[in-house]
Amino acid sequence: MFVLVAAVAVLLGAPLVDGLLVRTPRLTPGLDAALGVAIGAAVFGAVLPWGAGVLGWGEAVAVLGGGAVIGLVAHRFPALGDAVNAFAFVGLALHALVDGVALAGSVPTMGLAVVAHNLPVGLALWRTVAPENPRMARLALLFSAFITVAGWMLAAHVAEVASAAPMAMLQLAAGGMLLHAAWHLLERARRWITTRARR
Repeated sequence: MFVLVAAVAVLLGAPLVDGLLVRTPRLTPGLDAALGVAIGAAVFGAVLPWGAGVLGWGEAVAVLGGGAVIGLVAHRFPALGDAVNAFAFVGLALHALVDGVALAGSVPTMGLAVVAHNLPVGLALWRTVAPENPRMARLALLFSAFITVAGWMLAAHVAEVASAAPMAMLQLAAGGMLLHAAWHLLERARRWITTRARR
């Protein structure tokens, strides 16, 4: 129970942590760069191998790439934003659901890993969405926390379908979209560094 409370608190505390960090402007580009790298590491180090275990490497890479293309197209054509946001919410829900199942497990280190990774997840979500839509960012954090608790409560039932192909495809596609968010964070950090270097 403690790890569940900690995981939710860390996730919901992301805006507060971000507020403290941005008071020191020099930390901002480093934070963006670190979050961009963390997202990439999570997608390529966890989501892709897990999806490949369910679907096979070829299909997993294709679905991940498709998600990245969807994120890029949505950025170029804002009219598609609502549909992409809805899809991203589905991916976020699945991720939170799996986190909840992990927190309910009997392996303490797994629960601690979820708590530890919720801070960069929450910060990345906040710093990607909040500049354009703070209300949506807050809603996404609350939604993710709620689904994490639901996953913890329904762990026995969720575990039965956690390895299903549709869930793997949704997770991979959402992971691809997150890669676009990672690129956005890294590009923001690069622009700040370039601007400072020219002064």
